[in-house]
Amino acid sequence: MADNGVLPVDKLTISEFVEEAEFSQRVLVRSILGRPDGGAGLAGQTLKVGGWVKKGREQGKGSFAFLELNDGSCPANLQLIIYSDVAPLGQFTPTGTSLHVEGVLQMPPADKQGKQSIELKVSKVLDIGAADPAKYPLPKTRLTLEFLRDYVHLRPRTNTISAIARIRNALAYATHTFFQKHGFLYVHTPIITTSDCEGAGEMFQLQLLNLLKPKENLSKIEERFNQKPGIPKKDGKVDYSQDFFARQAFLTVSGQLQVETFACALSSVYTFGPTFRAEHSHTSRHLAEFWMVEPEIAFADIEDDMKCAEAYVRFMCQWLLDNCLDDMEFIAEKFDKHAINRLKMVASTNFVRLTYTEAVTILEEAVSKGHKFENNVEWGIDLASEHEKYLTETKI
Repeated sequence: MADNGVLPVDKLTISEFVEEAEFSQRVLVRSILGRPDGGAGLAGQTLKVGGWVKKGREQGKGSFAFLELNDGSCPANLQLIIYSDVAPLGQFTPTGTSLHVEGVLQMPPADKQGKQSIELKVSKVLDIGAADPAKYPLPKTRLTLEFLRDYVHLRPRTNTISAIARIRNALAYATHTFFQKHGFLYVHTPIITTSDCEGAGEMFQLQLLNLLKPKENLSKIEERFNQKPGIPKKDGKVDYSQDFFARQAFLTVSGQLQVETFACALSSVYTFGPTFRAEHSHTSRHLAEFWMVEPEIAFADIEDDMKCAEAYVRFMCQWLLDNCLDDMEFIAEKFDKHAINRLKMVASTNFVRLTYTEAVTILEEAVSKGHKFENNVEWGIDLASEHEKYLTETKI
């Protein structure tokens, strides 16, 4: 920074203008703060921003206020400075206040510059959604995820949930980018199905038997009310012919069965959507609902499958590093300090490939040298997570 507070030329970006969002009368905060110069090259530009106040405080005996505004486009907040001659300040400072304002970007005084090299001096308040500090349930302090479950409508405003939302969005976009780039066709497989694709029987069943229907007329409701209690049966079994689909129906555990048929006609295909598992194991490895990517390739062998899987995983890791580094830095700081290093390692490392027999041999050698596994090691077993972890850490 030069003595006069002007950023050196080599740190300024080429463009000195930032456009409004195409479908919104505002400039995204990410478009300002995400530039290599932190937005300093935009000083002097008049623009509109909109978002929600993270923090606010009055200064100068109530003559002006500093606000930290976040619009969800990035984890960083844009600092606003608003003077009392624009509008009464008390309505702006409470956390959660919704603001749409217009102002001029300016560089803070050199001795006041901290995390940001630009701030917005508000000249006009276009709209405000007031937040009652006595009722707004999200304090400035860090909150547990369990606490946020009770405030579903507000939790996307927290740093954690918003970061995860942006990361998931990036990974979903990257998934389609990868497969489309490699000539795969995206197939929408059904969520409601009569097939147990995995064969494990751990499926959520859909059933409307003996339930009131929203649009039934009075006579139908009376008829249903007078029926014997319980689920209708025929020959001692549940009579699904009276159910909505006239047969058993479930939430899908996988789109693989349907997408395989498309692979036999369209060659390289994939499905990417929600799947459901009715497992009672309450661990982070067993989710009732999650999104799954399932590619299917015609005229390919296991080597081709492994090449595709490796390329996809490495592509996704690099995508996060290239497009979500700010969010990943937050995750590394708050939850997993090694997250970014692992992404870099996976993105830049060729995967080791082993036969099943080679893997079991390595595990047996580890046991012979005193390593303890909870699950027994012998040829023919299904490898457990602990086995896979040991192989990964040993071979990489």
